Amino acid sequence: GDGGPAKDALFSDALRTIKKDSENNFYVLDGLNGRVRKITKNIQGIDIITTIAGSNTFSGDGGKGEYAKIFCPVGLNFDSQKNLVFADACNYRVRKVDTTTGIITTIAGNGEPGNYDINGFDAKEAAMPLGIRGMTYSQGELFIGFNVGLFRINSQNKFDFLINSSAGNKDGPVAVDQASILDIWDM
Repeated sequence: GDGGPAKDALFSDALRTIKKDSENNFYVLDGLNGRVRKITKNIQGIDIITTIAGSNTFSGDGGKGEYAKIFCPVGLNFDSQKNLVFADACNYRVRKVDTTTGIITTIAGNGEPGNYDINGFDAKEAAMPLGIRGMTYSQGELFIGFNVGLFRINSQNKFDFLINSSAGNKDGPVAVDQASILDIWDM
């Protein structure tokens, strides 16, 4: 567990998303345990694991991430300020952990289940649908792939509908490569 060697840690379904930051730390979604875990080397070179966000259900906005409760985390990524961003999917939110302070906040979703008619809605006021398949940042905008299509949170903090599932994004994640080209996989 926490504070111990990463090789001894138990994960529920951690291999869904693993991200590496610019300081060679690894962040892992421990989905069924409702946690975001960080793996970093200690002074002796041993990989140590800690929880930076999570337990099950919802709580914690404005507090330290390790005390926040999250449920069904998916889509782990970093924003342009190197903060950790992920979907708290079963709580119908997208959340951010400030990697400097450890504070967790909601950046999208009001916690209520909704349908896919969120085009034009303020990101924090939208009732978000279940079915987030992946997300990524590009040029300061967050792209979120749902079961039925691709949305963007634009610079005015509003949802824009971009692509529907009939255009090829039924079940696949999204990513932006080094050249800021959007990639969508139909899995």
